[in-house]
Amino acid sequence: MIKILNLPYKSSPTAVNTNRLAQDLQTLLSRPDLGYLDLVNRKNLWDSSEQLAHKIQSQFEHVVIIGFGGSSMSARALVEITHTKNISFLDNVDINEIIRTMSHINSLEKTAWIFISKSGNTIEVLALINFLNQFLEEKNINLWKSSFYITEQKNNPLYNLAQKHERPCLEIPVDVGGRFSFLSPAGMLIARLCGLNIESIKQGAILALKDEEAVLKITEQYLSSFEDHKNISLFWFYNSSMRWFGGWLQQLWAESLGKKMTRQNAVANPFSTPMIAIGSSDQHSILQQVMDGEKNKFITFFRFNHIEKYNYTLNRSYFDETTPLLNKKFGTLIEAQAQGTAEALLDNGIPQLTLEIEKLDEKNLGYLFMYFQIIVSLIGEYHDINAFDQPGVQAGKNKTLEKLQSQRF
Repeated sequence: MIKILNLPYKSSPTAVNTNRLAQDLQTLLSRPDLGYLDLVNRKNLWDSSEQLAHKIQSQFEHVVIIGFGGSSMSARALVEITHTKNISFLDNVDINEIIRTMSHINSLEKTAWIFISKSGNTIEVLALINFLNQFLEEKNINLWKSSFYITEQKNNPLYNLAQKHERPCLEIPVDVGGRFSFLSPAGMLIARLCGLNIESIKQGAILALKDEEAVLKITEQYLSSFEDHKNISLFWFYNSSMRWFGGWLQQLWAESLGKKMTRQNAVANPFSTPMIAIGSSDQHSILQQVMDGEKNKFITFFRFNHIEKYNYTLNRSYFDETTPLLNKKFGTLIEAQAQGTAEALLDNGIPQLTLEIEKLDEKNLGYLFMYFQIIVSLIGEYHDINAFDQPGVQAGKNKTLEKLQSQRF
């Protein structure tokens, strides 16, 4: 599904125990508590996503998705990749952005509102429900008749609200973490609304589950980069449509690996901070610092054949500088930039690997999402940390509630 073009730590001695890493992968894949690994087998979730998507598409012209973090990132990635125009997001409580988004919807009466929260008690989602109900009531529009819900199927504010108004409520299983919920209805309902074939997405995910050799190869590279004191992992996408996929990967990496203690309550191994960059755009923003700044970065380049080989030929040039492009596919420029940047960085002693993707079809999307979920989980397994909680996030939530309840606010 993907082609690994280079392994920078292949010939360098590292402290990574490859035999133990392989054993850890088997341990990880056999863990019954990690529901995300089993989502491909839960037919009821795929069927419910397919059916509700058909219902929404038959009744509404526009969709607004209200969710945060894991309840939004993968969905945004799908909308961006497919260039779907009739889906909007409310994933920040910035009132100016909320009002702007609402003002750009042609018909609020023909808009579906999808509320997503794994726990069902995300304060931002609940606050936006209050806001939207008030805002739409002022326009004589009934929010509840066009509302849909995705959450755990248990006692929580979002699930209870859906039950109260007898509205469809799809399931995020209790054993599936929010940032690992792409293959649940939190991702698959939106995938279907984007016109994607979710069966093909599932098949791609199954391929990633079976591709143990590729998982081990790349995981070893990241672990080796940590041993090499590379405390920034830079994911560089030569595809403008991958910005939100990068955001999803950034969250997956940071929330899963950013832990200070192991499962045995020892001090955890230091992990890297994730960063994302987009193609030639960021060659004009961060490349100088990456090239000549501190040598503390490990780079993963993502290249896409369907962009580099796009069949559009440049048959005239008005500038001497673009003469080398004459009678070549225009994608040759981004191909040369990707290769040239990688080679220049390599010459400057900056380790990197390149992943080549043939095209962004459903099967490759399913593969990529599952592939990186397993890699991040395996890094956590190898270093004995809990990659599936986020205590630092909860601490921030607690402080927020304290502020809201104080007299000063």
